[in-house]
Amino acid sequence: MNTHNMVTHSRITCKALLPYWKEFCDFKRTNEAFVDSDKLSKLNRFRARHRLATKLTGIHAEGISEQTLRGYTAGLKLMLAYSAAEILGSALDNPVTQWEIIEPHLALLLRRILNQAGTSKEILFSKGQLKNRLEDFLKGTTDDVRIAATALRVMVAHGTFTPSGTDSLTAKGAQTVSQLADLMLKTAEKHFADYVIIEISKRIR
Repeated sequence: MNTHNMVTHSRITCKALLPYWKEFCDFKRTNEAFVDSDKLSKLNRFRARHRLATKLTGIHAEGISEQTLRGYTAGLKLMLAYSAAEILGSALDNPVTQWEIIEPHLALLLRRILNQAGTSKEILFSKGQLKNRLEDFLKGTTDDVRIAATALRVMVAHGTFTPSGTDSLTAKGAQTVSQLADLMLKTAEKHFADYVIIEISKRIR
């Protein structure tokens, strides 16, 4: 592992693909009280996870079919993107489960994937608020694709997301999951940018 790229609690690295990260770094450098150490640690972790999710291009494994690897790559990218959003939400006191991302066309494609999950979906989401929200999503009551992202992230983490058991095995299905991951990253970028702009503007009045 390259230790030069490791995130620490007390240091920030300003070279990043994340919009407004440089502005955040520059302002932090001249305004030490801008952000406390706990929030800084979380924001550093968010940036690192965001970068990994953005840079992920594929998984390579000997003896595994290209179709299977394509599905797992999409699933892993979504898990990383969701994790980045989750860390940012914690840092900004704006939990990712409260985000709303309305995308009707993408929602339609994601319903096909989730419906392919069959019994594994029913076992994982047998009770609780996520079950109710997921039911609303699958019925078309809402086109909030963040709900689908949460459900798929849980399935990936619990090992019930398998390319052979979902539509993600197809090129179109994998592209849909990857598109959802990209949308989670873009939404996280927007939340971070808003945070930086608002916090800086409050201090330069």
